[in-house]
Amino acid sequence: MIEKKKHTNLEQGSLNDEAFELLLGLTSIRSEPLIEALRDHYVFNLSKSASYTKHGVDKTIFSRKLRVLEKVFESVIQFLNVYKER
Repeated sequence: MIEKKKHTNLEQGSLNDEAFELLLGLTSIRSEPLIEALRDHYVFNLSKSASYTKHGVDKTIFSRKLRVLEKVFESVIQFLNVYKER
């Protein structure tokens, strides 16, 4: 059983472009406007509303995909924690 050591959040403006691309590659997200909206939020530090509005992305879809990236990010962090303990 995997224990969560500490909760690490994926926050606005917290990724560089390389990290964003690596994280995105672990998802099924393929819509270019959605990807660019997410990039603006996580890499270029735009607010959620500014990001989805700028790229014409539906607010609900944007919010769902934010949660997808957050869950993948948390899984990566958990994996790294388990792997470091080996």
